[in-house]
Amino acid sequence: MTASVTDTGAERAARRRQQGDRRTGSAGPAVTLVVLAVLLVVSSMAGLAIGSGQVPPGQVWGIVTHALGSNWAEPHWSGARETIVLDVRAPRVQPKQTALCATPHGHGAGRCR
Repeated sequence: MTASVTDTGAERAARRRQQGDRRTGSAGPAVTLVVLAVLLVVSSMAGLAIGSGQVPPGQVWGIVTHALGSNWAEPHWSGARETIVLDVRAPRVQPKQTALCATPHGHGAGRCR
């Protein structure tokens, strides 16, 4: 179906809606949210692992989960590394991650007027 020169805006919008109804397999927002959640976790772990005193990502994961109450791994890291991750780096990384999470919510709330 080709568009004629005399199409009105309403006809074009109806045609776009009809064509949009034929899309299948579009996961859209769900995939976007999963990708953003994964990126948030990866960037948080990188922020906690990278610094002047290198802490391997596996130990960072263990330290964080142990601090949250999970005992999935036996603590095999030094107290100094735990202090570096929880007392030095976590306060630096956490406000940035909170801001990243809050920005989309604030943007969405502004559109609800």
